[in-house]
Amino acid sequence: MGALLRPVTAAWLSLPPNTRGAIWILLYTSNFAAADALAKLLAKDMSIYQIAFVRYAISLLLLAPVVLHLGIDTLRTTRPVMHVIRATLSNVSQILVYFALTRMALADATAITFTRPLFVVVLAVLFLGERVSWRRALATAIGFSGVLFMVPTSGPAIDLGALSALASALVFATVLVMVRFYSSEPPIRFIVYYHAIGAIMFLPPAVATWTEPTADHYALLVLTAMLATCAQTYGIRAYHVGMSSVVGPFEYSRLLFAAVIGYLMFAEFPDALGILGAAIIVACTLYNARRQAYEARKAGAGDR
Repeated sequence: MGALLRPVTAAWLSLPPNTRGAIWILLYTSNFAAADALAKLLAKDMSIYQIAFVRYAISLLLLAPVVLHLGIDTLRTTRPVMHVIRATLSNVSQILVYFALTRMALADATAITFTRPLFVVVLAVLFLGERVSWRRALATAIGFSGVLFMVPTSGPAIDLGALSALASALVFATVLVMVRFYSSEPPIRFIVYYHAIGAIMFLPPAVATWTEPTADHYALLVLTAMLATCAQTYGIRAYHVGMSSVVGPFEYSRLLFAAVIGYLMFAEFPDALGILGAAIIVACTLYNARRQAYEARKAGAGDR
């Protein structure tokens, strides 16, 4: 087997790092879109808390061999409080996404969660004292307006699905801002603590709302956990081998995968306003990223 894989490995490593990063990102986005779709499907028969708990528990079992291979010491940390806070907020963000998926089309919920970079801009100004140019501030405001196009015009004044997706983006943006205060630790440490704390968090509500899964349900739950766990690994690999400025924009392929999977599994097709709203959000977040990189290069040149 090793002899057969060597040419494949050599061909893979011969690719430019950014190309490999882009491929990893495409695997990351497709797997997460599929995992969200399966969670949406399972939510028809069981609570989102049960789905989350079983997913995290299964993911921990899948991660166990990796931890044993690396050694238990790889989980030791001098920042346990940081891990608890980060994992708790990340899991709150995830359960909000699950709630949104029960009330919205898969592509629409996915698009709204792309407001995370816009929230990061706001939070960085409020809590980190960062200065933002008027161009980025305007782009951020326009980006948020895209959400309005994705809220149904009929029904209740407050759409709980869209509000939940937006809240998820805000919570996860808070996590991203918090990470700036801490030096990086091994990715496996973040992943294991994330799943362990998630399983603990969602055990009580899962027990309270438990519905005995069928064999098909268990198969889908295992597949959901596998897809989500693999996706996290692919995402880490993508940014490890490729440049963020090159690899990052490929994350928006998740919206395309969500639209295709939503159509195939749930006969969902975004309307014109939904597509317009998604386009506004994506365009503004991409503009902000490019503008931030340009301003950073300009500032660096000025320092010299």
